[in-house]
Amino acid sequence: LRLQAESTCHRLLENPFIHCHLRLDPAAYVDACLYLFCSLPAKERESAVCDTFANYARECAQQHVVISWRTASLCGRVCPKGQVYSDCVSSCPPNCASPQPPGPAAALGQCREECVGGCECPPGLYLYQGNCLKRDDCPCFYRRRTYQSGDRIHQRCNTCVCRAGQWQCTGEKCAVQCRLMGALQVTTFDKKSYTLQGGDCPFTAVEDFVDRKLMVNVRCGEIPGARGGQMGYLKEISVTALHTTVTITDTGIVTLNGRRKALPVVTGDLAVRQASRSFLLIQAFGAQLLWYLEGPLALISLQPGFAHKVRGLCGTLTWTQHDDFTTPDGDIENSVASFAKKYTTEICVLPGGSPADACTTFTQKRDYAEAVCSVIHTAVFQACHDAVEREHYFRLCLLEVCGCAPERLCHCTVITAYAQHCAQEGVAVHWRNQTFCPVQCSGGQVYQECGRACGDSCSDGLSCGDATDGTGLRTCVPGCQCPPGLMQDHRGQCVPISMCPCTQGGKTYQPGAVIQNNCNTCLCEKGQFNCTQE
Repeated sequence: LRLQAESTCHRLLENPFIHCHLRLDPAAYVDACLYLFCSLPAKERESAVCDTFANYARECAQQHVVISWRTASLCGRVCPKGQVYSDCVSSCPPNCASPQPPGPAAALGQCREECVGGCECPPGLYLYQGNCLKRDDCPCFYRRRTYQSGDRIHQRCNTCVCRAGQWQCTGEKCAVQCRLMGALQVTTFDKKSYTLQGGDCPFTAVEDFVDRKLMVNVRCGEIPGARGGQMGYLKEISVTALHTTVTITDTGIVTLNGRRKALPVVTGDLAVRQASRSFLLIQAFGAQLLWYLEGPLALISLQPGFAHKVRGLCGTLTWTQHDDFTTPDGDIENSVASFAKKYTTEICVLPGGSPADACTTFTQKRDYAEAVCSVIHTAVFQACHDAVEREHYFRLCLLEVCGCAPERLCHCTVITAYAQHCAQEGVAVHWRNQTFCPVQCSGGQVYQECGRACGDSCSDGLSCGDATDGTGLRTCVPGCQCPPGLMQDHRGQCVPISMCPCTQGGKTYQPGAVIQNNCNTCLCEKGQFNCTQE
């Protein structure tokens, strides 16, 4: 028995254990092995010997000497396919989700330092769903979805490619959006949010102070049946592009340089179109503005070419918030009231101090506000929760509803803004129903959360592009629109484009109509006159 014990236990003195002898003397482990082998019953010897060998290997690993000593005939362990057994596995092994050791768990102090035995991937391979993969074969993750190596996704104006478990994205600056809603909640281009007591005052929302191409003004007015006093809600927007000014009221009245106009309005400087039954679209010099006709909401989008060239209630578009309250004099205000006062375009009195929390002032409305606004947190918007920060919109919704007359359905305006933001990020959420913010469409139209911004009506002709502005800001327009392949005619009916009439000189001509334009003959086709070139 003694010879058998020595034959077995003296393996600690041989390869591969000799690589650790200078760090850890094996004599005590050999003696322990001999004692256990000779004193234990035969059926317990193998387990005791293997534990002794494992203890030595584990101590060596603590000394940074890793020994792969197990074989099929010596203390072998069965691991899942592709994995190997180690006496000192990492408690934070490299895996496809956290490839770089020590990984986030270690940074949070969640990795154990002691050695424990177990199965792990061989060096150079990464664990994913129980399999050991090469780094290049690791998938990527985005919004709770898995993408294989080589897959591409789009993030605004950037394209990202999955390579070796990591997203590699282009670094283009994308278009940005400022949101003004209600009475008066502002989110700047650089995502700074604040509440302004607007009273009955006009403000400059966006001023292109460098090229002088663009000016956007908004006017606030008293809230009907609500807070009263000096609080105000968004009631009018004016856009000046060079020397052309268009003004739109909350009731949808459009004036061009002071004269009332029917839509569409197209000049050399700007264009105004009915994007859907709920939104008007204004386009001018790389700016796009959506004006909501069913509640106080304005969405102002600028291309990155406006960076460092604008100021106003919407901030500075510098991709940092610290200078958003820059005034026309170039200084930076700390308080909202002082900042807003610098951008009033008429002499008017702004309320002082911080705006009161409407849900504190009108406590009886808080329960109702929480009930109608909570849809933002429900499974209805689950797909958007990873794409757009929802708590911000929930707080805005509470403020609006608590300070709003119930019949105005102010929650619908805020949730419309949240849903539009979701759709803009590629997540269209169908959240309306017959009892919650219902919308009834007519003329063959259907409600869409991400309808096209231009090209829904025959009057738009063929002049519109796709649903993006060319800088990656997806111009999603909620509302009633014609189904794909159809366009809205002058009577509000959805018809094939071949049935679109033409307009010339204030007159409407049916498809196929022929008119003379000087010496040229013009044929009405697909909403446009095609003329000979004599």
